Amino acid sequence: YYFLSVKKSYRILLIYGLLKFIMNTFLFGLFVGVVISIIMSIFVGRILLKRRLNFWKQNLMRKEMSDLAQQQRAVIKGKISEQVFPMVTNEIKNLSDARFIGDPIDYLVFDGISNESNNDINIKFIEVKTGDSKLTKREEKVKDAVLNKRVEWREIKI
Repeated sequence: YYFLSVKKSYRILLIYGLLKFIMNTFLFGLFVGVVISIIMSIFVGRILLKRRLNFWKQNLMRKEMSDLAQQQRAVIKGKISEQVFPMVTNEIKNLSDARFIGDPIDYLVFDGISNESNNDINIKFIEVKTGDSKLTKREEKVKDAVLNKRVEWREIKI
């Protein structure tokens, strides 16, 4: 009843003040709501980004581990093939003529040296490769030296 007993001009000022208070409160609440929403968005975004990053890291690590395992299998297969090579090929006639070196070439074969009646022997440089593997630079250098007859004999007495 107090509101009705106040003069009309005061009533307008009172309503204006009340509306201004409500509006300021609303704007402040809106501002606080927007700030809280932004902060929550940042935290949620960071969490989602962290999850995505961890997922990406795990997939990348899994792929790299798989690639590494594949490479290791190829290397092991190659090493086994190098050792088994003389037994599964006709390239070396007598196993006692072959010497495994391993690096930079796999075998040095003195073909015919174990045959005492044979005066002539052939010396072979053999590199064993599996699959699509290619000669390394060092192996290429040895091959080039042999093919261009840059091989010599030295007898050293101590």
